Amino acid sequence: MKSHLKILLVEDRESDAELIMYEVSKSFPDTQFKLIRNKKEFDPILKSFDFDIVLSDYSLPDMTGLVVLKSIRTIAPETPFILITGFLGEEKAIEVLKAGVDDYILKDNLGDLPASLIKTFNLFQERRKKVKARQDLEKRENFYRALIEHNSDILLVVDRNDRITYISPIVKRYLGYNANQLLNRNAKDFIHPDDLEMRVRTMLSLKGQTYKSKKFRVRWLNKNGTSVWMESIMSDHRGVPGINGFVCNLRSIDEFVRIENELKQKSELLNAVMESLREGVVVTNHEGGIIHFNKSAIKLLGKKHLNMSLDELKGMDTLIWSNSKVPVKFNELPTYRVAQGESIKNEEIYVENDSEGGVYLNVNGRPLIGNGHTEHRGVVSFSDFTDVVHYRNKLEETLSDLEKMIDERTRDLQTAHLKLKETHKHLQHSISYAKRIQEAITFNENDVSKLFKDSLFISIPKDVVSGDFVWLNVGQVTHFAVADCTGHGVPGAMLSMIANELLDRIVGDRQIKRPEIILEELNTLMKRVLNSSNSVQEMHDGMDIALCSIDADHKIITYSGANNPAVYFNGDNMELILPNRLSIGGFMPGRVKEFDRRVINYQESDRLYFFTDGFQDQFGGKDDRKYSRKRLLELLQKIQNSPMKKQKEILLEQFATWKKDKSQIDDVTIVGIEF
Repeated sequence: MKSHLKILLVEDRESDAELIMYEVSKSFPDTQFKLIRNKKEFDPILKSFDFDIVLSDYSLPDMTGLVVLKSIRTIAPETPFILITGFLGEEKAIEVLKAGVDDYILKDNLGDLPASLIKTFNLFQERRKKVKARQDLEKRENFYRALIEHNSDILLVVDRNDRITYISPIVKRYLGYNANQLLNRNAKDFIHPDDLEMRVRTMLSLKGQTYKSKKFRVRWLNKNGTSVWMESIMSDHRGVPGINGFVCNLRSIDEFVRIENELKQKSELLNAVMESLREGVVVTNHEGGIIHFNKSAIKLLGKKHLNMSLDELKGMDTLIWSNSKVPVKFNELPTYRVAQGESIKNEEIYVENDSEGGVYLNVNGRPLIGNGHTEHRGVVSFSDFTDVVHYRNKLEETLSDLEKMIDERTRDLQTAHLKLKETHKHLQHSISYAKRIQEAITFNENDVSKLFKDSLFISIPKDVVSGDFVWLNVGQVTHFAVADCTGHGVPGAMLSMIANELLDRIVGDRQIKRPEIILEELNTLMKRVLNSSNSVQEMHDGMDIALCSIDADHKIITYSGANNPAVYFNGDNMELILPNRLSIGGFMPGRVKEFDRRVINYQESDRLYFFTDGFQDQFGGKDDRKYSRKRLLELLQKIQNSPMKKQKEILLEQFATWKKDKSQIDDVTIVGIEF
């Protein structure tokens, strides 16, 4: 198995994707990964698919792993496909294997993934060799069969009773019948009725003239009921042993007949179109004389001048055709100019024709080179432009009126803008007041710094108010939480204040102390408050939280989390404490709803960090990508020898450098404490 693999990884959770890539890279360090998170990113990959192996999660936001499998099998059937999932029951495992999955790995057993890759890739290599061998064999068979049986013409043999005794297989291409379907059938059953008599006469004329042939056209009836024109070359071989019949070579000329008919129809259509056009059309010879015109040209230009000979046109001092009612000479006429090779586009002339008054005409023309001739000919078209001229004059008056109206509307808009500006000012005052309320309810940097040896506190709301919040409950055991409510701005802030109040009730009033029980109670109360059970809203409203209790007397940290992890440092040793993949107040089908807890015995100077996803999800950098949790963890580990105050400065500087002029996409909160 080659060490340099190209793997397509379909996984919506970045943390799981990082773990998968880590496990694969340990055994295959040169592996290249392409990470796809959703259907929008997945569809373009199918157009240029070039991967050795596909690894896919089972549950994705807008598709399943089986949908991914079906799409991959359509374009690359032999590509190995391994399903990676958090939980897969026995029935579901049987289902995915029947669907064609080469193997599946549980996310709790990612250590088995390298072995699965080796096994699956080896099976793929054997499968591809068998397919290649089968394809080569079929290619050779088809080649020899084509040499023996196929020809672009149909070879037909009929006996003296016009019964088909042989017909080449190529007949199916033209008539839709297999050769076996026509054998022993009477040929006249497949000839167009209008062509039967002519064919019979041809056969009679060949009687007794062995090897003499005659060519004729005949229509054969297709299987679908239509007819196909064939050029037939027939000869009488009834006296030749082994043939004993008429031999006919049939060549399809259906396309030639169709083109002949089309040319005839187009010629008739062109004449009909010329006469039905509202535009006047004039054709000139190379000297500017008029050699053809349609009925509309007579109406627009006048019959008198159209019927003048070239000498008559040249002999006139001035012509009625004129530009802006000014008479013109013969060499200034559009017909003469086009005949001399000049193109005319959208010129305007005034013509006094046979009717009373005159008309304004729009003129277009272009020169033509006749086939086999060097002389120029011209085609000139004239369309009545009189109404347009009148409309143009009217339009100028209307535009003047519109300018006055626009001035009035502009003044109205300026007044409305001033009112809108005042409304915006009142709205900003209201949001600022809401921010003061939120700051009064939630905990801040000073509250955290009083409880621990050292700490850092970063809070960067996306809007004036935030959906992130920090919660504390100080007693014999200190409870500490960092949470991220759905959304940001006013909706997120409202949820944060609800959650803050519920935590106070659970821990302060009801004296529940264990973090995992606190989260279960908080989940129940949030669902009740949001009234979201069994509703679509349940998929959206909720909260991610990291919660721990700190027993300073016994130096014990107890952690539980909903989608929000914690990071623990003992010296230079870093541990990422993963949460349950649940959202407080939300619903995730197929997931266990109880919360786990993690107990850590800490020492002095150990550090613990909580953060929401705003920092890691921020787009920026050279390629406008997310900062990522992996990069954030590497940065925290790098700055562990610095005091908390210095760490805060580094984190803020890194965030600003990464984001640059990009918009902040979410609230950002990072809290670190030192024991």
